[in-house]
Amino acid sequence: MPHRKEKEQRQQVLRERAEVAMEKLHRITPDLGELPGPDDARRLLHELRVHQIELELQNEELRRSQHELAASQTRYFDLYELAPVAYCILSEQGVILEANFAVSKLLGIPRKALVLQSLSRFIQKEDQDRYFLHRQQLLKTGEAQAFELAMLRVEPSAGQANEAPFWASLNAMLARDAGDEPIFRIALTDITAIKRAEAELLLLNEDLETRIQHRTVELRLALATLLEEVEARRLATAALEIEKEKFRTVADYTFDWEEWLAPDGSVIYTSPSCERITGYAPREFREDPGLFLRIILPEDTPLLAAEHRTVTEHFDPGELTFRIRTRSGAVRWISHVCQPVYGLDGSWVGQRSSNRDISDKKAAEEEVRRSEEHYSSVVENSPTGICILTEQEILFANQRFFGILMRSPEELASLNPLELVHPEDRPDLHQIWAECLAGNCPLQDHDYRLTGPDDAVRWISGRSTAIQFHAAPAVLFTIQDVSERHQALQALQRSQVALHGLSARLITIQEEERGRVARELHDSIGSTLSAIKLMIETTLQAATQGGKDISLDTLRAVVPVLQDSVEEVRRISMALRPLTLDDLGLCATIEWFLREFQSTHPAVKVAKRIGLTEQEIPDSLKISIFRILQEGLNNAAKHSQAARIDVGLWGDGEQVILELADDGVGFEQAQLRNPDPAVGFGLASMRERAELSGGELSLLTAPGRGTRLRVRWPRASGS
Repeated sequence: MPHRKEKEQRQQVLRERAEVAMEKLHRITPDLGELPGPDDARRLLHELRVHQIELELQNEELRRSQHELAASQTRYFDLYELAPVAYCILSEQGVILEANFAVSKLLGIPRKALVLQSLSRFIQKEDQDRYFLHRQQLLKTGEAQAFELAMLRVEPSAGQANEAPFWASLNAMLARDAGDEPIFRIALTDITAIKRAEAELLLLNEDLETRIQHRTVELRLALATLLEEVEARRLATAALEIEKEKFRTVADYTFDWEEWLAPDGSVIYTSPSCERITGYAPREFREDPGLFLRIILPEDTPLLAAEHRTVTEHFDPGELTFRIRTRSGAVRWISHVCQPVYGLDGSWVGQRSSNRDISDKKAAEEEVRRSEEHYSSVVENSPTGICILTEQEILFANQRFFGILMRSPEELASLNPLELVHPEDRPDLHQIWAECLAGNCPLQDHDYRLTGPDDAVRWISGRSTAIQFHAAPAVLFTIQDVSERHQALQALQRSQVALHGLSARLITIQEEERGRVARELHDSIGSTLSAIKLMIETTLQAATQGGKDISLDTLRAVVPVLQDSVEEVRRISMALRPLTLDDLGLCATIEWFLREFQSTHPAVKVAKRIGLTEQEIPDSLKISIFRILQEGLNNAAKHSQAARIDVGLWGDGEQVILELADDGVGFEQAQLRNPDPAVGFGLASMRERAELSGGELSLLTAPGRGTRLRVRWPRASGS
């Protein structure tokens, strides 16, 4: 279709050109209209002339086209057939339609033999798929494709045709043939040399990289070695400086006065401690070597001279004690140790002396001597029995010790100390003495029983202390006769038992009396007041209904007074002993009391948690639980300044637990030990009531942390 349209367009152009030529011919030839003849003949003649001119123009156009085609064929032959680049045209199926001489030379196949062969025949198998994909991509997009393929070339060898591989670069573009069918125009370039060069270059690069890596490793190793050497030298230098600083620190900050003398007697080094001991600076000793001898007391100078000869002549260490006079004139005792000093080569390089101020030690020794004199008189005359012993024997004892034990020194010398202790107390004392001898002795007093010669039992209070006696572990055992104290203690315990029984009896009688008073108030006064109230109300009602002119103001005023009296009687009755405790039980009584407490103290929020039924609470504990709860809440309202109080009553296994907790100000628990009876009276009564009913009261409080009171009763205590 496009070629037909193009042909019609060319004919139309030739027609127009013929018309133009005919117009020019009219101007130079007579007008056809003037010629005789019919109109059809004139028109036919006109058409013939136009057609003639059109044929002449076509002939001229054809001759020009033939010249151009010949020139074009020459150029095509030069550009296509003789081109150094291999060009070929493929069909849509990849069949070679045309190929220039360069393709024939590249593939090693005559040009005529190439036509109608598939190009894939000359492509190695591993690249067949890539060639197909590029061809499909070209058909799909129409975009030019450039790619490389491994191909085969036919090369004759020994009369046979062999296929030699080579690399080719293909540039393909899509075109259309005269029948508007797709064709491929492909330019092939042999790039085998380039590929070989690339391969060689890659090998060279790999070899170069390998060499570089090896060299880099060598350089890194050399650098690491160099850095290690530098670091080692730095560390060695730092260590040397540290060691120098250590030696300087040890030498300068030693507590003793250290001195190093050269063989010629000059002072090489003197530590700063010399100034603390003598009052003279190190510089003064270095500048004046004779200063050391001058500050020694004259009567002690010969001792130092003899010691100096021992060191310098016999090279033996020497040690002595002498006195010096300080710059301030004070006399100090010095412990002096001197020894020869040798160099690394074994040569004698002088002598080193250490001087220690032992003035305090000397004073202490004198004090010890005087104290030993006092010790004998103090120990022997002490009212406390003192002895030093082991588990097997008594090493020392004073006279009071023998007197308490009612034994003579001769009798005790043949006895084991534990044989004097009552058999029941013997294991405890044996364990304490064993711990003392092992160095882990508890420092506290213990009471023991001793048996005398007549088997009489005496109580003693003894304290055991671990000591060293003659460089061996021993026990310092001090005793006092506390028999009278134990007798008094036993009497006190008996009286306390009686007191507890009396207190329990008093509380019982008190509760019985309260119950009796409560019943009397309820049965007598309460009923009487109720009757009076009823009578007055009846009178008022009758007077009002009768219409009499009676003044009722006084009677009306009596009613609320009487009502208050009734309520007061009820309150007193409930305070003495709540009747609900007997009638409704403890849980209902607690509910009633908490309501009354909340109404009396509206600023305090009370939260309760009752986890027991009435049957689970022993009857004998109910009054104690209620009274402790009553006292605890009243104390909290008076003293705690709490905004919330939690009340809990629950069971825990075999126990009944009552707990009161508030968020008030709390207090120091040490206040509970205050001997003032006014302090902690409420808590003491609650503790006494809890213990008498078989329970145990515990208290946890601190300033600003509130107070938590908890009482535990075994269920068996209520049976």
